[in-house]
Amino acid sequence: MWFLAQWDGASETYHIPMALRLGGQLDIVAWQQALDTLFARHEALRSVFVSVDGQPQVRLLEADSGLPLSQHDLRGLPDADMVLERLSAGEIHTPFDLDRGPLIRASLIRLTLSLHTCFHVTPFFRDESDTGFG
Repeated sequence: MWFLAQWDGASETYHIPMALRLGGQLDIVAWQQALDTLFARHEALRSVFVSVDGQPQVRLLEADSGLPLSQHDLRGLPDADMVLERLSAGEIHTPFDLDRGPLIRASLIRLTLSLHTCFHVTPFFRDESDTGFG
């Protein structure tokens, strides 16, 4: 992926989007803490790829840097479904900055007082060792 980004520019080709519909009251502070814990625990999410003498080098973001969570409140908007679709498309089509990271994005979209959508996107990385070829 790093090579392709260097050669052809950043692309959303390898993005994996996921949306979760959450019902009931949501403790946003607890949700953010859960995302931060997930981010701290998994080095793959904190990895960035920098070029050193034309070669990719992996660097890790600090475990305590936290995962940014963008929040959007669509309660009461007459065109909330259209706005939700536009926000989702924007997340999917925004390329990741492999040099700066993080390599995950999360958004929390409030639809009603007790209905939220959590949308997150990660790039797809596959190691040859996963396939038995490495």
